[in-house]
Amino acid sequence: MKPASARAATVLALPALIAFAAFAAGAARGAGGVLGDRLVLGVNSVPYTQRQVETYVLIKESLRKSETGATRVIDEKSWPAALGVFGEDMVVLQEAERLGSYANEGPLVDKFKDVLKQKLRTGAALAAAVARLGLDDKETTRALESVLRVAAFRKGKEKDRVDAKDASSRPKWLADLVDRAVMRYYRDADKYVLIEPAGAKGG
Repeated sequence: MKPASARAATVLALPALIAFAAFAAGAARGAGGVLGDRLVLGVNSVPYTQRQVETYVLIKESLRKSETGATRVIDEKSWPAALGVFGEDMVVLQEAERLGSYANEGPLVDKFKDVLKQKLRTGAALAAAVARLGLDDKETTRALESVLRVAAFRKGKEKDRVDAKDASSRPKWLADLVDRAVMRYYRDADKYVLIEPAGAKGG
Protein backbone atom coordinates (compact mmCIF):
# COMPACT_ATOMS: atom_id res chain seq x y z
CA MET A 1 0.00 0.00 0.00
CA LYS A 2 1.28 3.46 -0.86
CA PRO A 3 2.21 5.77 2.05
CA ALA A 4 -0.25 8.57 2.77
CA SER A 5 2.00 11.19 1.18
CA ALA A 6 2.24 9.21 -2.06
CA ARG A 7 -1.52 8.62 -2.14
CA ALA A 8 -2.12 12.35 -1.62
CA ALA A 9 0.29 13.23 -4.43
CA THR A 10 -1.51 10.81 -6.75
CA VAL A 11 -4.91 12.25 -5.87
CA LEU A 12 -3.65 15.78 -6.41
CA ALA A 13 -2.14 14.84 -9.76
CA LEU A 14 -5.32 13.29 -11.20
CA PRO A 15 -7.28 16.54 -11.71
CA ALA A 16 -4.23 18.08 -13.34
CA LEU A 17 -3.82 15.11 -15.65
CA ILE A 18 -7.48 15.23 -16.65
CA ALA A 19 -7.30 18.96 -17.34
CA PHE A 20 -4.04 18.64 -19.26
CA ALA A 21 -5.40 15.78 -21.39
CA ALA A 22 -7.82 18.26 -22.92
CA PHE A 23 -5.12 20.93 -22.96
CA ALA A 24 -2.75 18.68 -24.89
CA ALA A 25 -5.29 17.93 -27.59
CA GLY A 26 -4.77 21.42 -28.93
CA ALA A 27 -2.18 23.95 -27.80
CA ALA A 28 -3.63 26.72 -25.68
CA ARG A 29 -4.06 29.40 -28.30
CA GLY A 30 -5.85 32.63 -27.70
CA ALA A 31 -7.28 35.22 -30.04
CA GLY A 32 -5.28 35.71 -33.21
CA GLY A 33 -3.55 32.34 -32.87
CA VAL A 34 -1.22 33.50 -30.08
CA LEU A 35 0.27 30.45 -28.37
CA GLY A 36 -0.47 30.75 -24.66
CA ASP A 37 1.20 27.59 -23.42
CA ARG A 38 1.88 23.95 -24.23
CA LEU A 39 2.72 20.69 -22.47
CA VAL A 40 6.40 19.81 -22.67
CA LEU A 41 7.28 17.39 -19.89
CA GLY A 42 5.89 14.85 -17.47
CA VAL A 43 7.82 13.80 -14.36
CA ASN A 44 6.42 10.85 -12.42
CA SER A 45 2.93 11.43 -13.87
CA VAL A 46 2.99 15.17 -13.04
CA PRO A 47 2.62 17.27 -16.22
CA TYR A 48 4.48 20.53 -16.72
CA THR A 49 4.03 23.25 -19.32
CA GLN A 50 6.51 25.50 -21.06
CA ARG A 51 5.27 28.42 -18.98
CA GLN A 52 6.13 26.53 -15.81
CA VAL A 53 9.57 25.68 -17.17
CA GLU A 54 10.29 29.24 -18.25
CA THR A 55 9.00 30.67 -14.98
CA TYR A 56 11.06 28.35 -12.80
CA VAL A 57 14.29 28.70 -14.78
CA LEU A 58 13.84 32.48 -15.09
CA ILE A 59 13.47 32.86 -11.33
CA LYS A 60 16.42 30.55 -10.74
CA GLU A 61 18.60 32.53 -13.13
CA SER A 62 17.53 35.82 -11.55
CA LEU A 63 19.13 34.73 -8.27
CA ARG A 64 22.49 33.99 -9.86
CA LYS A 65 25.25 36.54 -9.61
CA SER A 66 26.71 37.60 -12.93
CA GLU A 67 29.40 40.03 -13.99
CA THR A 68 26.88 42.19 -15.82
CA GLY A 69 24.08 41.78 -13.28
CA ALA A 70 21.74 40.79 -16.12
CA THR A 71 19.49 37.75 -15.97
CA ARG A 72 19.69 35.28 -18.83
CA VAL A 73 16.31 34.56 -20.37
CA ILE A 74 15.39 31.39 -22.24
CA ASP A 75 15.70 31.40 -26.01
CA GLU A 76 16.04 28.83 -28.79
CA LYS A 77 19.67 28.05 -27.96
CA SER A 78 19.26 27.72 -24.20
CA TRP A 79 15.91 25.90 -24.22
CA PRO A 80 17.22 22.27 -24.36
CA ALA A 81 19.52 22.88 -21.38
CA ALA A 82 16.77 24.74 -19.50
CA LEU A 83 14.36 21.86 -20.03
CA GLY A 84 16.97 19.43 -18.72
CA VAL A 85 17.65 21.54 -15.63
CA PHE A 86 13.94 21.86 -14.94
CA GLY A 87 13.31 18.14 -15.27
CA GLU A 88 16.11 17.24 -12.88
CA ASP A 89 15.06 19.90 -10.39
CA MET A 90 11.46 18.66 -10.44
CA VAL A 91 12.70 15.18 -9.55
CA VAL A 92 14.50 16.72 -6.57
CA LEU A 93 11.53 18.90 -5.63
CA GLN A 94 9.13 15.96 -5.70
CA GLU A 95 11.47 14.01 -3.41
CA ALA A 96 11.71 16.93 -0.99
CA GLU A 97 7.91 17.18 -0.94
CA ARG A 98 7.56 13.43 -0.44
CA LEU A 99 9.89 13.56 2.55
CA GLY A 100 8.38 16.79 3.85
CA SER A 101 11.86 18.27 4.09
CA TYR A 102 13.52 21.61 3.42
CA ALA A 103 10.35 23.67 3.41
CA ASN A 104 11.27 27.36 3.19
CA GLU A 105 11.06 29.79 6.06
CA GLY A 106 9.23 33.05 5.44
CA PRO A 107 12.19 35.38 6.14
CA LEU A 108 14.39 33.55 3.61
CA VAL A 109 11.72 33.76 0.93
CA ASP A 110 11.16 37.45 1.66
CA LYS A 111 14.90 38.09 1.40
CA PHE A 112 15.08 36.62 -2.09
CA LYS A 113 11.82 38.27 -3.13
CA ASP A 114 13.56 41.57 -2.44
CA VAL A 115 16.48 40.45 -4.64
CA LEU A 116 14.04 39.56 -7.40
CA LYS A 117 12.21 42.89 -7.13
CA GLN A 118 15.51 44.73 -7.44
CA LYS A 119 16.42 42.69 -10.53
CA LEU A 120 13.03 43.49 -12.05
CA ARG A 121 13.60 47.21 -11.54
CA THR A 122 16.97 47.15 -13.26
CA GLY A 123 16.73 44.28 -15.73
CA ALA A 124 14.77 45.05 -18.88
CA ALA A 125 15.03 41.51 -20.28
CA LEU A 126 13.85 39.96 -17.02
CA ALA A 127 10.96 42.41 -16.68
CA ALA A 128 9.93 41.77 -20.29
CA ALA A 129 9.98 38.00 -19.79
CA VAL A 130 7.88 38.25 -16.62
CA ALA A 131 5.38 40.46 -18.45
CA ARG A 132 5.23 38.11 -21.45
CA LEU A 133 4.59 35.13 -19.20
CA GLY A 134 1.86 37.06 -17.40
CA LEU A 135 3.28 36.26 -13.96
CA ASP A 136 1.77 37.72 -10.82
CA ASP A 137 3.32 37.97 -7.37
CA LYS A 138 1.80 34.70 -6.16
CA GLU A 139 3.23 32.77 -9.10
CA THR A 140 6.71 34.25 -8.82
CA THR A 141 6.70 33.55 -5.07
CA ARG A 142 5.65 29.94 -5.64
CA ALA A 143 8.43 29.47 -8.21
CA LEU A 144 10.92 31.13 -5.86
CA GLU A 145 9.92 28.79 -3.03
CA SER A 146 10.49 25.80 -5.32
CA VAL A 147 13.90 27.08 -6.43
CA LEU A 148 15.00 27.63 -2.83
CA ARG A 149 13.69 24.25 -1.68
CA VAL A 150 15.58 22.43 -4.43
CA ALA A 151 18.76 24.38 -3.61
CA ALA A 152 18.42 23.53 0.10
CA PHE A 153 17.85 19.85 -0.64
CA ARG A 154 20.91 19.73 -2.89
CA LYS A 155 23.03 21.53 -0.29
CA GLY A 156 21.89 19.09 2.38
CA LYS A 157 23.13 16.22 0.21
CA GLU A 158 26.50 17.77 -0.63
CA LYS A 159 28.26 15.51 1.86
CA ASP A 160 27.83 12.72 -0.68
CA ARG A 161 30.19 14.58 -3.02
CA VAL A 162 33.08 15.03 -0.63
CA ASP A 163 35.07 12.08 -1.95
CA ALA A 164 33.93 12.38 -5.54
CA LYS A 165 36.82 12.43 -7.99
CA ASP A 166 34.80 14.22 -10.64
CA ALA A 167 32.88 17.12 -9.12
CA SER A 168 31.04 17.62 -12.41
CA SER A 169 29.38 14.20 -12.28
CA ARG A 170 26.03 13.56 -10.63
CA PRO A 171 26.30 12.45 -6.99
CA LYS A 172 24.93 8.98 -6.30
CA TRP A 173 21.81 10.20 -4.48
CA LEU A 174 20.82 12.33 -7.48
CA ALA A 175 21.71 9.68 -10.05
CA ASP A 176 19.52 7.20 -8.17
CA LEU A 177 16.60 9.66 -8.02
CA VAL A 178 16.82 10.45 -11.73
CA ASP A 179 17.16 6.78 -12.66
CA ARG A 180 13.97 5.96 -10.72
CA ALA A 181 12.03 8.87 -12.17
CA VAL A 182 9.67 8.38 -15.10
CA MET A 183 10.03 11.24 -17.57
CA ARG A 184 7.92 11.86 -20.62
CA TYR A 185 8.74 14.51 -23.21
CA TYR A 186 5.78 15.67 -25.26
CA ARG A 187 5.91 16.13 -29.02
CA ASP A 188 8.36 18.81 -30.12
CA ALA A 189 9.28 19.55 -26.51
CA ASP A 190 12.93 19.79 -27.55
CA LYS A 191 12.13 22.74 -29.82
CA TYR A 192 11.64 26.20 -28.36
CA VAL A 193 8.56 28.12 -29.42
CA LEU A 194 7.65 31.57 -28.25
CA ILE A 195 4.67 31.51 -25.91
CA GLU A 196 2.74 34.58 -24.90
CA PRO A 197 0.37 33.66 -22.07
CA ALA A 198 -0.47 37.31 -21.39
CA GLY A 199 -1.34 37.87 -25.05
CA ALA A 200 -3.39 34.68 -25.28
CA LYS A 201 -5.57 35.93 -22.43
CA GLY A 202 -6.57 38.79 -24.65
CA GLY A 203 -4.94 41.31 -22.35
